[in-house]
Amino acid sequence: MNRNKTEKKQTPKQVRIDDLDLEVLSKIADEQDRSVSSLIRIAIKDYIKK
Repeated sequence: MNRNKTEKKQTPKQVRIDDLDLEVLSKIADEQDRSVSSLIRIAIKDYIKK
């Protein structure tokens, strides 16, 4: 059996934002004077870079 083939097949990670995360995000957004959506966009860009 070739292990490399099975390692490449990974299920996509599901990103879920619950109320607590939104609360934290809105606090951070207020501190940085940014909108929550822009923070999420930045986080997604950083995540894609990794």
